Amino acid sequence: SQCPVSCLKFKELGYKSLFFPIEADGSIFKDYGEKKIYDVLFFGRFKNNRSEIIKYLKDNKIKLIECGPKDTISDTAEKLGKLISKSKIVLNFTESDNTNKLKNPLSHFKRYYQLKGRAYFVGMCGTLCVSEYSPAAKLVFKKNEMPIFSNKEDCLKIIKNFLGDPSKLAESTKLYSSKCLEYEDRNYIKIIKNFIKNNTKEIKKIE
Repeated sequence: SQCPVSCLKFKELGYKSLFFPIEADGSIFKDYGEKKIYDVLFFGRFKNNRSEIIKYLKDNKIKLIECGPKDTISDTAEKLGKLISKSKIVLNFTESDNTNKLKNPLSHFKRYYQLKGRAYFVGMCGTLCVSEYSPAAKLVFKKNEMPIFSNKEDCLKIIKNFLGDPSKLAESTKLYSSKCLEYEDRNYIKIIKNFIKNNTKEIKKIE
């Protein structure tokens, strides 16, 4: 499953399960060796609490560049990878609407917090990701390799802290990027193959 929390739920029911990262193609998302010319980058659509937090950061003098999938600067995965490499920090949001999903048994909850592929492919590009809280992120980054915020004030404090201390930013980026490379396709396929191999043996034993 792409969701680590779902993997835990499957295991509770007695099923073999494995976290399966997506958007982890290391031939696209990699460190392009670009000069870090942008302080903070946000890429994606504007919804939920994103606009409020971005406005708050800008009002507090954070230099932030924004782009979407249709913008010329980021309309291909390759362009996006290079743009990430040019940035010191990437801002990641996890809050998603829950009430517009048909036949969703949890639709009485207004929102949920989803792990996104950018949580690790940003690190593959040699850039630090500062992310909104997500339960799944705690399962992927067990040693807190990815800085997490819970509100706009917390987000501003974390970003200012990193931008004001280049050595701390470099150290944290290195730690985070190293962890993210574990989920890169060419590395993680070994784990997937081993998982399939071991569980195929168990199925044959049952048969």
